[in-house]
Amino acid sequence: MVQSAILGRITDMSLRSSAKQRPSRALRFLSAAAFAAMLGVWAVGSWVGERWWPCAIVTYIPQAPFGMPPVILFAWALWLRDGRSVLLNFLTLAVFLFGPMGYRIRPEKGHDSPILRVMTYNIRGGTWNLDKVLATIRHARPDVLCLQEARTNTATGSSDLEARIRSGLPGYVGYRKESIMTLCRTDTVEFGHETLMAGRRSRPLVWAEVRAGPRTVTVANVHFVLSSPIGSAARIGLRRYTEEAIEVRMAQAKALLAAVRRRQGPIIVCGDFNTPPRGIVYGMLADAWTDAAGSVGSGFGYTFASPMPVLRIDYVWLSSDLRAVRTSVPASTGSDHRPVVADIALTSRP
Repeated sequence: MVQSAILGRITDMSLRSSAKQRPSRALRFLSAAAFAAMLGVWAVGSWVGERWWPCAIVTYIPQAPFGMPPVILFAWALWLRDGRSVLLNFLTLAVFLFGPMGYRIRPEKGHDSPILRVMTYNIRGGTWNLDKVLATIRHARPDVLCLQEARTNTATGSSDLEARIRSGLPGYVGYRKESIMTLCRTDTVEFGHETLMAGRRSRPLVWAEVRAGPRTVTVANVHFVLSSPIGSAARIGLRRYTEEAIEVRMAQAKALLAAVRRRQGPIIVCGDFNTPPRGIVYGMLADAWTDAAGSVGSGFGYTFASPMPVLRIDYVWLSSDLRAVRTSVPASTGSDHRPVVADIALTSRP
């Protein structure tokens, strides 16, 4: 009888141990799979990108949803007190944060050279809250301001919008070509434009040559066009829509690079590129210039969509003879984009 009781207790303890091990084994398997998947997402965005349309979708969409599985698994591991799974999921979340999400921690450094402050801002035709847009600009006090979507659907509306912008920003001189507008409050300014072609689509590229401190700097203002409205994906199919978007972005990047190569001296390229900081198109631009926010910015730096930003698609790019010392993304909701502000040292790189 005593032997039966002992045997029963041992059996009960064995069953409890087996029941506890089963979820631990499942947790460890799923944690390892989540870690491998996260490395895969990071690799797709870093090295595959637009080479294959399904990978292009992974590259271009917001990356935040990829963090949900490791968050759930991390909480599960804490509940089960499984140290290995806790550590593995913590590592997965670290990869997610500093890889696909692009989070950066950088201490601010001092500088002793003249500074040119540049701001790029897609204002969506002033249709959200133009007063808030103008207040954000006045608070930032940029020396050069690059606006995209600086017109409305009608010529009359565009003229009224331009007048409101100019009256709301006294002290600036400006130039607008279609929806691209550049304003400056530097001493010497010369404006011009040319057309960037991407197949049958085109967008203007607005130039501003400004005298800033000891140097003359060229500032380019551009807005990469999409292949077609996002809603058309349901009509033409996701694959065709994605492949057209890749083709148009690649063509615009090549046209922009060729246009900038024809200019002399230090160059700053600003705008809405509709491209996240990963993939081939971003790589083409990053090979030619320095991403100001990518080099000195802290945090995520997301610019779209403004109420709850999930993507970084607006940039300030610098030629190799310029150096960013600080960047910021003001938390303004006057447009569907948030602006990017960059302070640029006007001495050559060390």
